[in-house]
Amino acid sequence: MATIPAEPKHPIQVVAHRTRLPVDVLRAWERRFRPGIAGGDRAKAVERLRALTGRTDGRRSCGVDPLEAEVWLWYALHKTESPEADTLRTRLLAGQLPALYREFLDDPP
Repeated sequence: MATIPAEPKHPIQVVAHRTRLPVDVLRAWERRFRPGIAGGDRAKAVERLRALTGRTDGRRSCGVDPLEAEVWLWYALHKTESPEADTLRTRLLAGQLPALYREFLDDPP
């Protein structure tokens, strides 16, 4: 199982700049999703992210982009070693992804 590096791969300011999202939003997502993905209850993380993906329903709602919800869902599936992860990754990479998402799918933390 992959371990989470002690130091982040990219400083939060770089991620905020690249995604055009406020640092506070990124920190909130990190607090909300990371514990379940990186060592907590991974099955619960998958369940929550599936629900989030379903709620976005292909449109931006609740301040969450549907693509971002799917990328987080992929990450949770990847961390749980679900066979669904490969299918979702292939579908995501076939689309027009921003460079940061493509990089995340190619080299997850």
